[in-house]
Amino acid sequence: MDTALIKINPELDTTVIKLQVEALRLRDYAEGSVVANLEGVKRATEDLSMLTNLKRSLEEKRKEYTQPLNDHLKEINATFKIFSEPLDIADKALRGKILAFNAEQQRIRDEAERAQFLIDQARAIEASLTQQTGEIFPEQTQVVIPGAAPVKKAYTAVGDMSTRKNRKWRELDFSKVPDSYKMLDVTKINRVVRAGIPEIAGIEIYEEDSLVITARRERSAVEPENQE
Repeated sequence: MDTALIKINPELDTTVIKLQVEALRLRDYAEGSVVANLEGVKRATEDLSMLTNLKRSLEEKRKEYTQPLNDHLKEINATFKIFSEPLDIADKALRGKILAFNAEQQRIRDEAERAQFLIDQARAIEASLTQQTGEIFPEQTQVVIPGAAPVKKAYTAVGDMSTRKNRKWRELDFSKVPDSYKMLDVTKINRVVRAGIPEIAGIEIYEEDSLVITARRERSAVEPENQE
């Protein structure tokens, strides 16, 4: 049986602990710092650069723990997907056949009932004409409603089947849909606004400042202790 070695307990990792200590120090310093002049802006920029490098180092350490797990998980899921795909195909095929059978049985019944409805209407019209004119009309054919019907429940030694109604929807006319059910395409709007579109009806496009911190990358924010 194949096995895989993974790293666990990052809270006991010396490098992670040092990174956490530095992160806590930066947090406390940032919450108590004051930016009131150019020097304050420079100090804050230095701290943000250090913070960026710390985040990068923590992310690298996180991946050391998670990447092997994620890679292995992807392989497992892909393998089992191959194994289960024939079952999914069979499941879909059999369900489809039962539903198609039921739909056909319902169609036959619906057509027979529709035919009987039209015959009943014709008889009512003929009866009315007979009263008015005395004309006698030939007897209309009686429609025999088929005995076959959709199977709502089935019981077997290994399992049972039942049907249920699932409420679904499809769009007919978007212009008639109430506004409360419409939503903005946020992803598309963000894309065209960033691309420079000048205006969109009903939407305000504005600019606001944000900070861009370009940290000079360090080899490691906190060097691991030498292992003997």
